[in-house]
Amino acid sequence: MKKKLAVVLAASMAAVSLAACGGTAESGSTTGADSQTTAGAAAENTTAAASGDASLTVAWWGNQTRNERTQAALDKYSELNPGVTFDGQFSEWSDYWNKLATAAAGHSLPDVI
Repeated sequence: MKKKLAVVLAASMAAVSLAACGGTAESGSTTGADSQTTAGAAAENTTAAASGDASLTVAWWGNQTRNERTQAALDKYSELNPGVTFDGQFSEWSDYWNKLATAAAGHSLPDVI
């Protein structure tokens, strides 16, 4: 009896945790501030797409060597693809996760993580 109860409880906990991860925002469920931010971002992306320019925010962690190599790769990509620019956000390991948590809370995560 205890085994069956444990299995049922474990299954229900798993179902609840998976259901919490799959939420989607419907068009009418955004707040005023969220809809303004979304509309502004959409207008900016449309303008960028029309002109062929794109600016992406990229965040990474590591030591100074990794920072220099990643920045060199981003610079090379920009050189080979005119109109594409990157805003590189380098952090050390412990600061990286704090910055991501803060950015997520502010609905401003980098484009590439």
